[in-house]
Amino acid sequence: MVVLNSLNQVERPRLRRMLANNEVSQAKLSLVRYRAVNIVFWIINCIAAAIVLTLFSDIYWKDASTLSALLWATLFIALVRGSRSVSSTYSVFLQAADRFKALSLVTLKSSLLTIPVVFLILQYFPPEFSLIGILIGEVFAFILLLSLYSGVKS
Repeated sequence: MVVLNSLNQVERPRLRRMLANNEVSQAKLSLVRYRAVNIVFWIINCIAAAIVLTLFSDIYWKDASTLSALLWATLFIALVRGSRSVSSTYSVFLQAADRFKALSLVTLKSSLLTIPVVFLILQYFPPEFSLIGILIGEVFAFILLLSLYSGVKS
C-alpha cells in the first residue's frame, strides 16, 4: 500500500506535465505502464499474504474453528485491493486532468451503492462477507472511472 501511494505521488505530476503539453497519447501510454507496476505489486502482496497465512496462520488466528473467516476476509480484501490497484491509476490520471468534480461524484455514487449493500449483507451473512459489498462498490466506481477516462480526448 505504501509503495502504491508513493507511486501515485510520483506519477500524478508526470501525467499533469504530459497533459499540459497536450501529450495525451503519451500520458495514456504512461498510464499503461503505471497500471502494470501497480498490478505487479498487488500480485506480490497477494503471494506474501498467501505464504504468511499458509505457514503462520496459527500465529495470527488462534481459534482454528473460525480460521475460514480470516481466509474469506483476506480473499475479499485482496480482491478489493486488486480493484483499487487498477482503478487508482485511472483516478490519478483524472486528477492530473483536473477532473476533481467528476471524481468526487464517482465517490459519492459508489458510496450510495456500497453502504446499503454492506448493510444488507450484514443482516444475513457473517461479517467477513460484508466485504463483498465493498468489492461491489469498488467495481462500480471502477466502471464509472473507466467511463470518465474514455471521455478524455487523445
